[in-house]
Amino acid sequence: MKVYSINWRQYRLSNTLTPFQLAMQVHLVDWKWAHVTREPGVHRGKPNDAILPESYASQFPMIYSPTLAAFKRHHEKFPFRLHQFSNHVASSQVANANLFLPVLLNPRADAVFSALKPDFSHLATDYLDHGFRIEYWDEPFGTLGDKRATSGTDSDIGIAYYNHQDELCLWLIEHKLTEAEFTTCGGSRSKGRTARHDCSRSFAEILMEKDVCYYHSANHYHYWEITERTEISLSIMGTMPTAHSRVG
Repeated sequence: MKVYSINWRQYRLSNTLTPFQLAMQVHLVDWKWAHVTREPGVHRGKPNDAILPESYASQFPMIYSPTLAAFKRHHEKFPFRLHQFSNHVASSQVANANLFLPVLLNPRADAVFSALKPDFSHLATDYLDHGFRIEYWDEPFGTLGDKRATSGTDSDIGIAYYNHQDELCLWLIEHKLTEAEFTTCGGSRSKGRTARHDCSRSFAEILMEKDVCYYHSANHYHYWEITERTEISLSIMGTMPTAHSRVG
């Protein structure tokens, strides 16, 4: 933890922040102080102004208030696992909900998404929860299918939609707010790796011989099968790599 003095205010924050992360967290802490509480949370036994106090965490005060009731209903319908730092003002999970729920719940959602995604015709509101699911992993399409109690593959949000040929599609989106990078693969650091698990292989080489991937051959995750059957693109909405596939 480090104390930053900015604009005659002192902020107790992580000591490993990039300039962008610091600016974003200061902005969000100012909002927290003005609208929630000035009480710090605790991280590793020390006060941290970017963390919500435990007494506030279950109230989701950082969720955009007009969508809070819908967020809670969605969480009851699909009890997804909250991130370890969902009580952080810069939580990507919370920011993901704040970005997408106002659009998904708006009557003009189809017009917004079709302007962003050329093949998008309209939301498949008869699937998932009115066409979407936060922390999507398998229901009802079975697309990812390797979820475990404490690990597995999630997509930050899954959006079910129909394309212009009236085919049912699933749009998977990974969302980051202030992270310096996307989550990196930890397979190269796994203690069970053997000599044949060669993480230096190229993307194409691993697709040809998937057992060189520790997570594939030892953990039996479905990353590479998903990659083979999915069209990967880069969303224009900031740093959000997306995938979509036709269902059925």
